[in-house]
Amino acid sequence: MSDLTITLYKHYVRIDERRRILYGYSAAFEEVQEGDVLHHETPLRHFRLRFADGTLSDGNLALHDSFTVPLYRLDDDGFAELRTAEELEADRPEPAPPPEPPPDLSELQKAMEILTGGHDDELDDL
Repeated sequence: MSDLTITLYKHYVRIDERRRILYGYSAAFEEVQEGDVLHHETPLRHFRLRFADGTLSDGNLALHDSFTVPLYRLDDDGFAELRTAEELEADRPEPAPPPEPPPDLSELQKAMEILTGGHDDELDDL
C-alpha cells in the first residue's frame, strides 16, 4: 500500500458588494486577507476559477476586460459565472471627451509679422 498523500490548495477570490470577482489567488502563494472568500480546494497550486458544471478555468484566465471591468461574478452557490454583455457594458467607463481644438494662431502670426517687419523668412535663419 502506498503512502501517497495529495495536498489540496485553497483558492480564494476577492469580491465586491455586487459579488463581482476582483481578484483570485492560491493560498500556496499568498496569504488570505480579511473578506476574501474560499472558492474551492484543488491539487493545483496555481489559481483557477471553478464553474457550476465542475470544470476549472485554465491558468491564464483573464479576470478583467481591457477596461478593467470584472468579467466574472460569484453565484450564490460559490461558483464563478461569466457576466452578461449588458452587465459588462454598464460597468465600462464613459469614453474620454474629444481633445480640445488647437488654439487660433492668427493673433500669434500677426504679432510675428509685426516683430519681423513682415519678413518671417528671417526667422528660418535662426
